[in-house]
Amino acid sequence: MLGSGTHNRWYERHCSRYCYIYSQNPEKYPKVRVSESKHHKNHWMRPHIPAMCDTCGENFDLIDHEKEGNKQFCNRECFRKVLTTKHGHRDWTLLKLLQLGGPLTAAELAHRFVSNLTSPTPRQIGGILKLYVARGMVKCNDEEIVRGANRTYQLNTDLPLGKVVAEKIRLPKVTKT
Repeated sequence: MLGSGTHNRWYERHCSRYCYIYSQNPEKYPKVRVSESKHHKNHWMRPHIPAMCDTCGENFDLIDHEKEGNKQFCNRECFRKVLTTKHGHRDWTLLKLLQLGGPLTAAELAHRFVSNLTSPTPRQIGGILKLYVARGMVKCNDEEIVRGANRTYQLNTDLPLGKVVAEKIRLPKVTKT
């Protein structure tokens, strides 16, 4: 379950989304029989775990499997909504890294952003996130700049990230009183 050098960029020290969720509370997910067949009487497996789709917000089942355990979308149509949006996959990747990693600097995001297509610089990431800060989806911690530290970014919404990217959602402005 735990792997130090895995192919998974989302969940550090875990091989998949399934293992990440499972490790949060293993008692919540007891092993189940493979089937009710008499031939599987002593054969047990890990159960399916419900997860939320990053585009539509619907629940789907994660399976304890290398490929199926890392799914972020319930079906291909939800993935295509993100992929066919201009810069959708890039923006979704950055927002997903912020969702899972907490407050991160642009340099940390550039380091974690792994893609066969592009390797953005911290300056490019800052420019991309500027758009999401303006929309209210990402919060920028500017008070740290006064102390000489780098600007950090963190996600400011609980909405499904694929929906945020595909529909270009804006949060209403909150006025300070």
